[in-house]
Amino acid sequence: YYDLDEEGLPKKKVMQIPKPENTLEENIKYCFKMATKIQRGVDGIPNLLKQTEQDVVRWRAEAEKAVAWREEFASSGALTEESSAGVLLMHAALLDEGIVKPPKGPAAQEDPKAVAARAFKSKYGKDIDCFRSPGGFEVIAGRSSKMNEYVSLKLAKGDMPWFHTDNGVPGSHVIIKGSWDQVPEADFEFAAKIAAYHSKSKELRHVPVMYCHGGNVKKQKGTKTGTVYNTGDKFQIMVDPELPAEP
Repeated sequence: YYDLDEEGLPKKKVMQIPKPENTLEENIKYCFKMATKIQRGVDGIPNLLKQTEQDVVRWRAEAEKAVAWREEFASSGALTEESSAGVLLMHAALLDEGIVKPPKGPAAQEDPKAVAARAFKSKYGKDIDCFRSPGGFEVIAGRSSKMNEYVSLKLAKGDMPWFHTDNGVPGSHVIIKGSWDQVPEADFEFAAKIAAYHSKSKELRHVPVMYCHGGNVKKQKGTKTGTVYNTGDKFQIMVDPELPAEP
C-alpha cells in the first residue's frame, strides 16, 4: 500500500530536521537523545500511576477520619485526646506535602520615625537625596547626571550655597536650601562632606570641595547632561567624605 497523490503517484515524504543549523550527524544524535528521554518518561508512567493510586487510597482514608472528627465535634463540642492528636498529624502531613500553606504571621510594624526619615530623604524623587543639616536646613544632593542638573538649574536659587568636589573631580551637585548669610558654618562642612562622599574621591581623605552661590551656576548649551560652570566667586573647604548618620 502506498500513499498516493491525485495522479496516482507516491507522495513525497518530507522529513523535518529539528536543528537545521547543525549537521546531519548532530541531528541524529539529538533525535536519539530526545527519544531516550521520552522513553524514560513513558517507562516511569506505571510507577507514577501506582504511587498516585496509593495516595488516593491514603487520602480517602484520611478524609473519612476527618468526617468522623467533624461529627464527633458536632455531637460533643470537643475532640478526644486521640482525635486531637490525629488532627495535628494530618495538618502536619498536609503542610509537609504542600497541600496547604502555613498561615502568614502578622506584618511587622515599621518604626514610624524610620518611615518618616525615608520619606524625607526621597522627597525630591528618584536619584535625589535630602538631608537635614545641623542648622535645620534641607541639604539636597543629586545622584545622577540628570538629577545633578535638576538640582543645580531648578532647585538652586540666588545665594543658596552650592557644592561640588573641586579640581574637576566628578561628583554630586549639592545645595543647602537656605540663604547664604543665614546658614551656619557647620552646615557648610556638613554639605561639603556629602558632596565629597558622592564623588570619585569618596575613598580619600582631606578632599577639596568648592562652593559658591547657586544662582551663579549655569550650563553651556550643547554640553553633556550634568555639566555646569560657575560664573561668580568660589570658595574651597577641605573635608573627609562622610554621610550623616541615619536618624
